Amino acid sequence: MKQTLLIAAAVAATMGAQAQKGLLETPKTETPTVTPEGKTDATLYRLVGLPTYKYDGAQFKPSDSMGLSYSGIRGGLIIVNLEALIYPSSELPLKPDVQGGYTYNTGTASWDKSSQTISTYDTKQNLETATSQNWNGTAWVNTNKSLYAYDANNNNTQVITQNWNGTTFENNRRTTKTYDANNRLTENTEQTWDGSAWANTNGNKTIFTYTASGRPETKITQSWSSGAWKNDNKYFYNYTGNNIYPDDQVAQNWNGTTWDNVSKQIYTYASPGVLQTSVSQDWISGAWQNSGKSDLTTDANTGSITTVISATWDGSAWKNSSKINYGFNSNNLVSSYDGQSWNAGGFWEYAVGAIKQTVYYEQYTNNVAGVDAQQGTLKLYPNPVLNMLNIDMAWDNAEPFTVTVYDMQGRVVRHFTEVATKNYSKTIGTDDMSIGSYMLVIKGAKGQTSAMFNVIK
Repeated sequence: MKQTLLIAAAVAATMGAQAQKGLLETPKTETPTVTPEGKTDATLYRLVGLPTYKYDGAQFKPSDSMGLSYSGIRGGLIIVNLEALIYPSSELPLKPDVQGGYTYNTGTASWDKSSQTISTYDTKQNLETATSQNWNGTAWVNTNKSLYAYDANNNNTQVITQNWNGTTFENNRRTTKTYDANNRLTENTEQTWDGSAWANTNGNKTIFTYTASGRPETKITQSWSSGAWKNDNKYFYNYTGNNIYPDDQVAQNWNGTTWDNVSKQIYTYASPGVLQTSVSQDWISGAWQNSGKSDLTTDANTGSITTVISATWDGSAWKNSSKINYGFNSNNLVSSYDGQSWNAGGFWEYAVGAIKQTVYYEQYTNNVAGVDAQQGTLKLYPNPVLNMLNIDMAWDNAEPFTVTVYDMQGRVVRHFTEVATKNYSKTIGTDDMSIGSYMLVIKGAKGQTSAMFNVIK
């Protein structure tokens, strides 16, 4: 499946720097501390290293490595689940202070630094600037810089990229984004700098629409031509009834008058929210023709994808071609990734050049006062939850607070603003949540607490 490979590519593109000594450390597998009352000390995990190895025909040897260093309460994870596969994103919410790359020096048997990106954040932990540099052997040399802006809801509304000319940073491209009342991205426009102003020339635009239930529906890409935006491509999802996940995704090209079919992805599910098969088809001679297929194995308890087997269509049958394996640690975090090829002899093997990646994490806390500052308790039950989650919280001092549920990609899936109270109970539905882990955060002026829960189907 192409989207599966994009996850590994996106991770490799956004990994960053940490102290070199930590690049090959054994991953930590501690579990968060939880009291009998259901409270948590908000112990979390964030990604710190991703060394890559290549197979030389006999063994995997170091190739390059990437890592991340943080300050404060920022962090990020790699997620391999249904949402990430069907609705892939090129952005991962890792939010390091420094991210950089290393190459393996076989002569010295050590990692040599090659690149880094230094980031700054605003008081709401939104990325403000990201400056990329390359190592020239003696010093860091600027290459480019990105500047970010946000609206009152913390939606990213603008990204300006600049290139280093040897003396200063010069404008290159600008991306502007608009959102609807539900904070969903509706338009993404890229422009170029003509020396004095932002121009649509060589720019592009993407328009997004959503179903009545808020699921992705269409994406139309356009380019600037003859003083106007002209259609290029269209992608749309088809759903059955009120199903959360799509039956298929269709790609089309604009011929100047109407949309022509190009390709299709057909999804089948082992159960609601559990993707089993994705079939790729191409539009040929007025009909859909098979081209590729991916069969997925999913962990029933966590919703994480553990293997993806890809096959090609030879005109009469599916022929195995490649296999991706994901490993997980005791906290259900991705710990490894590797790719295998199908041998004509009827078995999977590591071909020369095959990639293997190992993922390392560190443990951290959010460093804020918890409910204990209010002498309170928090309970989430049942956990794991099938379709309804109960929240019970009590504290000594009544104050207004918010309740927010995040998925493991850092996206908000529930948010409530509550009036001042000492005892709080609420039941929320989880039917529209994917199988997997979620973080519930309750935040007031005098303290904050968080607890994890798992959704099953």
